[in-house]
Amino acid sequence: MKLALRIFAFIILLAFLLVSSQFLLVYVDELKANERKVYLDTTAKQIVDGMTTPEKIGQVIHLAIPGKTLDETAISEMRTIRPGGIIHFGKNFGTKEEVIKLNRDLQDLARKLKMPPLLISTDQEGGRVFRVRDGVAQFPGAMALGQTNQEDLGYQVGFITSYDLDQVGVNFLLAPSLDVNNNPNNPVINTRSFGSDVDRVYNVAGAYERGARLGGAIPVIKHFPGHGDTDVDSHIGLPIIRKSLAELEKVELIPFQKSIQDGAPVVMSAHILFPKLDEKYPATLSKNILQGILRDKLGFDGVVITDAMEMHAISKNYQSDRPGVLALLAGADILLLTSWGETSASLYKTLLQAADKGDLEVDGVNILDRAVYRQIRLKLEYGIYTKNTFEPKIENENLLEYMALANQKRKETYQRLTAKPNFVDKITRQTIRSYPSDFNGLSELEKNSSKAYLAQAFLADAWKKSGGKLSSRKELPKDLKEASLKHIIANVSDAKEFLFWDNLAQKHPEKEFILLYPHTPFVNLPNQSNVKVLLSFSLTESSFRMLIESLTNKEKVPAMKLILKPRTVEIN
Repeated sequence: MKLALRIFAFIILLAFLLVSSQFLLVYVDELKANERKVYLDTTAKQIVDGMTTPEKIGQVIHLAIPGKTLDETAISEMRTIRPGGIIHFGKNFGTKEEVIKLNRDLQDLARKLKMPPLLISTDQEGGRVFRVRDGVAQFPGAMALGQTNQEDLGYQVGFITSYDLDQVGVNFLLAPSLDVNNNPNNPVINTRSFGSDVDRVYNVAGAYERGARLGGAIPVIKHFPGHGDTDVDSHIGLPIIRKSLAELEKVELIPFQKSIQDGAPVVMSAHILFPKLDEKYPATLSKNILQGILRDKLGFDGVVITDAMEMHAISKNYQSDRPGVLALLAGADILLLTSWGETSASLYKTLLQAADKGDLEVDGVNILDRAVYRQIRLKLEYGIYTKNTFEPKIENENLLEYMALANQKRKETYQRLTAKPNFVDKITRQTIRSYPSDFNGLSELEKNSSKAYLAQAFLADAWKKSGGKLSSRKELPKDLKEASLKHIIANVSDAKEFLFWDNLAQKHPEKEFILLYPHTPFVNLPNQSNVKVLLSFSLTESSFRMLIESLTNKEKVPAMKLILKPRTVEIN
């Protein structure tokens, strides 16, 4: 009996020690995290305090450069503006080696000019918005991923995209879009959105952001407070959404709120007017929205970057109001430009004049210092100083150890996710969707009674490699008379072609028409019951391959789930 009691007491003691050790580990981790926070806060403030007003003005401006090299224009912009970051577009990206050299040259010049390191950004959303092409994985776009409703796929794509960019010197990822595309007439977001319903957008886009945050390039969630319910492109006009805050809280704000709770570090604002929130100014310029809703209500204390300030929503409607000044006063920290020269010089001059007149100080708060502090702290926290060996060097051993462990985990995760061959194809295969109902594929026997009319060369080659029969459009009238021909397969490169195939399907109800379509689904899709559309939502090579593979791979292709335009195609 005594032995049993001793054993029982020993077990209780052991359990107590195990629980205590767990609490101790948590406590130690919290202490370390607090130490890192204090160090980052203090160091960021010291850096900002050591900067002149013109240097601070430059930091809040991010701008573009004209080419693939550090040419005289780029050097001039760096010397005169001293920007906080550079945004790249397709024109700036050549081979992987050229991209690495350009970004290394930019950071080297920043170091020589005794500037803080640059945030170097691009829109690498996937699908139709894909800037860097050499040396990176080319994934399908947001809507394709969203259709899977699989968080693990979102996480993987976000992580690998971010890791690949970081390896070529792009440390600021302007993705993902958290816009809920609940307006099928949206001309600018559509397939850049992860979907038409809130849960699908947050589940996949939120996972993408978390993965990207660990991949090396800092992700940016956009376009706050939501660009999905517009029918105007803010690049060319001013969209207006006449929703109340209560209405936005039911849909548009939910993905942002959840991502902010998950720790999203950067938010991009939208150039959209919400009259029920601010009668005069769009979100980018609205203190009611950026400060009142984003920061005060949702509790966001990270960095806010504007969408491009040259977009017509701003430049054609608010230029006389000093939009750069208004954006900073509203709560933005970075003013994004997609050009250089006169545009950047004008913004720099306007901000400098505003600072000299005291317009950037409100209620004892130096708005400029606050904006620069947030950006500098972000650069410190995500290792931008360390990666590029900028002064001041990080000397906090706790933070350096934390970064080293994160970097090791990053490498191990990348190796694990990319270890299997054709990993992009395996992800892409799960993104293909069917309209208007599920598609079960063609058997080998059925494939022999099918012909494809594929004008797109890549699709045609993939179909021939799969053993399929290929015909030209000229042969179509003759082929339609063959009773043994059950399936007509064609690619649609322009939505206007759907009417042709719908008419043909009506005249030949005995045949099934399978149309391959890589573009936006927010068009007039076919009406006839004997027409199926397989969609990839993306123009990547992998998406084309998987469209063909989905015809015969025995796996059911699920129907897509989106808010679409009404089926209004007229049949002649």
